[in-house]
Amino acid sequence: MHPVDQPPRTTAGAAPPSTPRRWPILSPRVGYAFAFLLPAAVTLMVSGLDNPSYRIGSAFFASIAIVAALGGAGPAIVGGVTSTLGFWYASLTPTRSFRLEVPEGVVSLAVFLVSTGTILWIAWQRDQAAEHKAAHERRYRRLADTGLIGVIFWHIDGHITDANDAFLAMLGYSREDLGEGRLDWRQLTPAKYVETDDEKVAELAANGYHEPFEKEYLGKDGHPVPVLVGSAFLEGSDSEGVSYVLDLSERVRLEAERESLLVSERAARRDAEVANRRLELVASASVSLMAVIEPDEVIERLAGALVPELGEVVSVFVPEGDLLHRALTVHHTHPELGEVLTRRYPVIPTSDSPVAEAFRTGHMLPVPAVDTARSAALASAEYTAVVAAMRLSEGLAIPLRNGGEVIGVLALMGTDDRPLEPGAGLVAQTIAERAAVALQKAHSFAAERQVAATMQRALLPDSDRTIAGHDVGTCYVPAAEGREVGGDWWDIVPLVDGRVALVVGDVSGHGVHLAPSMAKMRHSISGVLTHGASPAEAATAASHLLRVSRPGAYATAFVAVYDPATRDLVYSRAGHPPALVLVDDQVLELDHPGGTLLGLDVAQRQETTIRLPEGFELIAFTDGLVETPGLTYDEGVSQLIAAARALPDDIFGQERAESLVASVVGTAGTDDVCVVMVRPCTPSGTG
Repeated sequence: MHPVDQPPRTTAGAAPPSTPRRWPILSPRVGYAFAFLLPAAVTLMVSGLDNPSYRIGSAFFASIAIVAALGGAGPAIVGGVTSTLGFWYASLTPTRSFRLEVPEGVVSLAVFLVSTGTILWIAWQRDQAAEHKAAHERRYRRLADTGLIGVIFWHIDGHITDANDAFLAMLGYSREDLGEGRLDWRQLTPAKYVETDDEKVAELAANGYHEPFEKEYLGKDGHPVPVLVGSAFLEGSDSEGVSYVLDLSERVRLEAERESLLVSERAARRDAEVANRRLELVASASVSLMAVIEPDEVIERLAGALVPELGEVVSVFVPEGDLLHRALTVHHTHPELGEVLTRRYPVIPTSDSPVAEAFRTGHMLPVPAVDTARSAALASAEYTAVVAAMRLSEGLAIPLRNGGEVIGVLALMGTDDRPLEPGAGLVAQTIAERAAVALQKAHSFAAERQVAATMQRALLPDSDRTIAGHDVGTCYVPAAEGREVGGDWWDIVPLVDGRVALVVGDVSGHGVHLAPSMAKMRHSISGVLTHGASPAEAATAASHLLRVSRPGAYATAFVAVYDPATRDLVYSRAGHPPALVLVDDQVLELDHPGGTLLGLDVAQRQETTIRLPEGFELIAFTDGLVETPGLTYDEGVSQLIAAARALPDDIFGQERAESLVASVVGTAGTDDVCVVMVRPCTPSGTG
């Protein structure tokens, strides 16, 4: 494969590869010598013939053909000139007179000339092709000698006839391995690339080259080397070619590193997203838990924060008596299963269950997957069936610990379809601690609210206060929501002259500490009214008392004196919602004069006297009855009026007042409510 005029370079100490010479066969010096000697020999043979014929031309033609075949175009031209001289010499007579027989001579001459020209032209074409091929090979060799990429020369049967140092170093072979014929590109190719190689060989046969493609070669030590290969047949050959081989090991290594970095980055980003989501979960759960004060709602929000973010199933156990009762169980995908277990199947605190042990020790403990056979031995068939349907996997028992006190246990469980994620326990434990604080606070609020409500009810008058000839209904309801009870009160006080004092008031603020202030307001107003003071004078006296006993505190009040005989009503309003008077389809608001809050220094308070119409119903109330979330004050008053008109006439007294409050605020009031209802009675006893 080496060109004649430029043998390939080799590395120091390595012998040049031996490649057989193909065209021309003889070296230039031998070829030219042969071009002189062969025609001379032919001339000597035929010059002694007595009768030359056209065979002489054929003999010289043969000599030229032999020279052309062996030496190439240059020697063939020299041989042709020599043969022409020999032809004319051999055609002369011994006396050197030309005795060419015309017919035979012409034919012989024509054959000689045509044959000579043809042979010379063919020899020239072959030399041009050989030189063109040699030029291509020289270019290949020069590229191979640069060592930038691997270059191999090969035969289609797989034998590698030559290779540059870059290719040998790529696979770990030496020049000795190449010289001994150990390299075969088919044997160097792993089995998984054989089909691809066959396709590329077919492409090579069809086009003379194939598009570069990626594959692997096996190194001398057996490890695969990723490469990019492009091949082409050598000029004028359909069995020998050259391939350029680019080592992709570094690129593959960099791609592997890049993919590893991408995987690590994605994992880090995913971990960061999970961490951020869990931080947000802890923050939102903390805010949500601290915003409520009802124990049941704290438990519900705790379960809602954990499911489904951290687990599929959660149960909250709280101590009640000698047992840990299941206050709530939530199953994300099958809520009906959680409902079956809620408030049922308690845990004995002294048992060996993880929930009981977490309650006793205050430590978070693993909960193994439920063994249904064990459950069947310990519980009912219903419990076993429900637990089996839940398909629980491993979980955690997390104590609800407030400081050193454990007030409950949170059981966070995974399922077969969705096990607990790593790190879920730490997040759940943090939320459980927040929930424990909120739950303890809710219990404290509930106890305090119960004490305050009990105290406030004790300080209010009995609900059996009556007015002759009238139906009287009173009601006090503490707030169903809110941190503490308010300072609402009512009073009905009979006066010595047959009149009756009607009072409804509200001390600003909430808490047990308001009970004394409320009692002072109630008794001060009632006391001065029983001594003959007017409603305005009673409000002034109460305001002075509040300024002295609780500086900076305020209260509202509706103070009225009603004469059952004349239906005259004298009232004073100190910043309190106007009382309502309902008569048939009419509504009268007792809103004049507006008055000023009790606790503010006012020189003189005003009062108004009106005569109530026949068939009236007076409703005096605190603001908790009309100030409903989502409604304006006017909308709340309209709702109250509609509810009062919808009350049946055959409901009397306290039942009537309680029905009105239940119809307006139900059991979800956000503030205390006091209401006093008065209406005349007919002779039959109806309103």
